Amino acid sequence: MCLSAGARFATYLGSIGATHESVDAFIKNGNHPLYITLAEHFAPKPEVLFKSSDTNLEEMIKAAEKFAMERFGVTIDLRKRFVIPESLPWKEVLLVFDPGSLTNRNAVDVLKNSKLNVYEETDVINYSGSEAFTVPTLQIISLSDTPDKDTMNISPNDLRKTDKSYLRLRGYALAFALHHSMTGKYLDPKETFTWFPEDSLSDGGVADGHWDPHDCRVRFCWSYADYRGSDGGARAAILVSLRS
Repeated sequence: MCLSAGARFATYLGSIGATHESVDAFIKNGNHPLYITLAEHFAPKPEVLFKSSDTNLEEMIKAAEKFAMERFGVTIDLRKRFVIPESLPWKEVLLVFDPGSLTNRNAVDVLKNSKLNVYEETDVINYSGSEAFTVPTLQIISLSDTPDKDTMNISPNDLRKTDKSYLRLRGYALAFALHHSMTGKYLDPKETFTWFPEDSLSDGGVADGHWDPHDCRVRFCWSYADYRGSDGGARAAILVSLRS
């Protein structure tokens, strides 16, 4: 049986020994000790950070450099080119390196050159921001089959309101190709899909991507910006600074 939010709140009050009298006093007195208890319980939990040396970052740097040489013909020393962070919010990460010369089309071609079949509901070049960045970029995302849990069942419109940076279509294609080259596995391999909140069509449709196990294809589709699906979410991306 699923309890409503109100029922869960009432259950919590009972678990800390709250009585009708204490709740009444709490309502009437903003300095009541119950405020402190509730604030501590419902306050946002501090972000857990891991030392980069305690993550798989070094392995991923080597893999991304090798991938760049094999797929783009680019020799890159990521530590010399970018300011690699000393701590990360994830224990397992995946790197997304873009040499700066890739459009959406080029990134999807990387998937095809990785012997992965691709379906495009509309040409990926039609989405906003599909042109090349012109400068190299490096992003770090969580190494996870599925989108970030705290983004699930949130529409692209609402995801944009968080002011967080999320992986875009091009980055997803590159991350997918690197991950598959290393492991033979897929992103979103079962019942989830990843939103790209900033990649939109002229009519407002927003791009998403996932692996279709039935057709054995990476699918890039679109849906309405206010659509919410329990199987859809986004992937937070850390943009690593270029060295000056």
